[in-house]
Amino acid sequence: MRWIKALLVLLALLAPLAVAGCGSNSDSKGLEVQLGGVCARTADCLLGLRCVGLVCVEAPGQEDVVGDQGSDALIQNDSASWHDDRAMTDRWPEGWEDTVYLDTWPEDYHDPYRSVPPCSPNCTAPGLVWVDIPGGTFTMGCSSGDTDCAEDELPAHSVTITTFEMLETEVTEAQFEAVTSRNPSCTVRQGGGPEHPVECMTLFKARDHFCEAIGGRLPTEAEWEYAARAGSTTRYPCGDDAACLDAVAWFVDNSEGGKHAVKTTAPNAFGLYDMLGNVWEWTSDRYGPHYYTDSPSDNPQGPAGGSYNVVRGGSSGNDAGYLRVSRRMHEDPSKLNGGVGFRCARTKPL
Repeated sequence: MRWIKALLVLLALLAPLAVAGCGSNSDSKGLEVQLGGVCARTADCLLGLRCVGLVCVEAPGQEDVVGDQGSDALIQNDSASWHDDRAMTDRWPEGWEDTVYLDTWPEDYHDPYRSVPPCSPNCTAPGLVWVDIPGGTFTMGCSSGDTDCAEDELPAHSVTITTFEMLETEVTEAQFEAVTSRNPSCTVRQGGGPEHPVECMTLFKARDHFCEAIGGRLPTEAEWEYAARAGSTTRYPCGDDAACLDAVAWFVDNSEGGKHAVKTTAPNAFGLYDMLGNVWEWTSDRYGPHYYTDSPSDNPQGPAGGSYNVVRGGSSGNDAGYLRVSRRMHEDPSKLNGGVGFRCARTKPL
């Protein structure tokens, strides 16, 4: 069955060459495959259709969804393998998304499309280094004197964090592949490699298929900012002047538009690399624009509900304003995003 799917993909990929040879417009945006035709990606189908199971089908609306499986539940996976076989290569097809329709993500929600690695929670990967983050109290939110803070960074408030551990670097392509046998990164054209941070990552893949598989979890937003600040109180952990970022972060001024290998900039005071720049990092907290007004002071876990999760740190494509250590952004946890990766945390073992 798999060789038949692979053959269909090959035929779909060769189709543009055949069309071009017959005098077609080389600037065409897609193959414009009709309903029921063979496709390799949604962009090949006529507008309003979607490539599902290598066939152009009518794009289902929310009323067509059964339960919380989303429209991708229409895709048939190989039940004999825990791997996601929707993409017949090691990389996810262009435009692919985990599409689910939930207004609020339940606390115990797990990705319904793919089982966790069989080795979970004792999976291992090369180069994983856990760094002790000593507990303490810090001021979370807008840094003193920072006039660029958004409303959701206010008010600055005191937070106490219990000792925990965090990975020294963002999870790399090689590490993710060692655990899951997949490398979903989708920004190859902008750089990539075994030691580059993995991205194009839903929260569920990061949490369920890697962090929990190695006995960890995603950090809370408060843990992330505490670890990123590493005792600093300034706009950036390295100071208030954005000129200091060049030594500690890959961002738009020095990245040449792409991600870079981890541990190629200087670490912060806790010994953590790339807490700013390279790729955004998922946190376990749902996003609440006014959460800081009534956030608990001890180990806050984020709002009880919400449709988005907080991402932190900025990426190689962002300017210095996005790398301010208090800057908050939010993403749909089910969407693939080429600028979002992650690192894991865990409660310090006794």
